[in-house]
Amino acid sequence: MNPTYLDVPFKDKDQAKTLGARWDVTAKKWYAPEGREISLFNAWLPSDLKKGMLSPSTPSERVPAPVFVHQELALQKKGITLSRLLAGVSQAVAEAFQSGVWTRVEVVEARPHNGHVYLEISERDANGKVLAKTNAMIWASTANKILPEFEKATGASIAPG
Repeated sequence: MNPTYLDVPFKDKDQAKTLGARWDVTAKKWYAPEGREISLFNAWLPSDLKKGMLSPSTPSERVPAPVFVHQELALQKKGITLSRLLAGVSQAVAEAFQSGVWTRVEVVEARPHNGHVYLEISERDANGKVLAKTNAMIWASTANKILPEFEKATGASIAPG
């Protein structure tokens, strides 16, 4: 089976890679690996592939990006896959904050490993009640860029508290 090549601009390469796209050295193009949900890469699909797509018509089934016809049948089972949901969230965040955004969080736990930084982060109200909590990861290549900037801006390193 031929790979599905993507039209990924350089500025989007990290996002495409995070979603699972792979680089074909010979073709010098990003592609969606076989078995990976193609809808993750809607933003970069060639226009000829986008023509065969539809959006669900029932409001309760609407998702952030179009789905293929065979996937629409799967939606009738109620719900969407986690990868599809996260791709939609990723795409929405990328569109809303194109130049990036600093986020105020409390670091509950920070675990560096092989240059990557694994985090548990939260937000609390004035009474200490947890309002939001999630896990996060800073890739080593990104950590090398943003952690010095963070330390310079805040005078602190990423650590619990």
